Amino acid sequence: MEILPGEIHVWRIRLDIGQECRRRIYARLDAEERARAAKHYNPSAGWRFAVRRARAKEILASCAGGIDAGQVRFSYGPWGKPYWGSLYFNLSSSHNEAVLAVSGGCEVGIDIERMGMEKNIRGIAEFFHPGEKRDLSLLTPEELEPVFHTMWVRKEAVMKGGGRGLGAGLDRVVTSGREDIRSVHVLDSDGLCVSRWWSPAFFLEGCAMALAVPKNAGTKHIVWHSWGGSFMNRPDCRRETLM
Repeated sequence: MEILPGEIHVWRIRLDIGQECRRRIYARLDAEERARAAKHYNPSAGWRFAVRRARAKEILASCAGGIDAGQVRFSYGPWGKPYWGSLYFNLSSSHNEAVLAVSGGCEVGIDIERMGMEKNIRGIAEFFHPGEKRDLSLLTPEELEPVFHTMWVRKEAVMKGGGRGLGAGLDRVVTSGREDIRSVHVLDSDGLCVSRWWSPAFFLEGCAMALAVPKNAGTKHIVWHSWGGSFMNRPDCRRETLM
């Protein structure tokens, strides 16, 4: 499968597969990844990590001309973001769901977060930008959770796309909880905007998900795929345009 410069391909990956394919999954991992899987206190979490990495490698290998997935070996940026070859990609998971975004021409970030979990939403929001905290404070408890999660996955997707993760600062990645406002601004320590991103957000069977690409990357065509389950009622390989 070829990833064209103007395309971003997004895969939904189910992680709750049986361990009958354990040998094939672990054959995709290098020694460091197998050790990381084994270190998880919860064996199920270790298995999900192994499946997530193996599936990502299988997809990247197919995007690189169908090489053996066992040949895919990641390098890492200074804040831990994985890289491989000439493709830009990002991977996120929450419980039994994972999403992988692959781009041939620009940095890309993606995040997925399970909703309905016990968490101190208003406490976490204290680390947001003052304007975002004000907007959230005006919401009812019923309105709060979807708006908060939309903001959260957009922030995470942008921070991951930029390669710094949470080190970028939750209060410096400024976004909206509205579905129709997709622009995200990244601020420096003086409050000046240093980069702008497009970040569409979606809800997927109890999860919030967001994709992020630099605003200066131009028009991108998103191609949706699924590996074990439909993708937000989108048929495989449906294309959408992100401006």
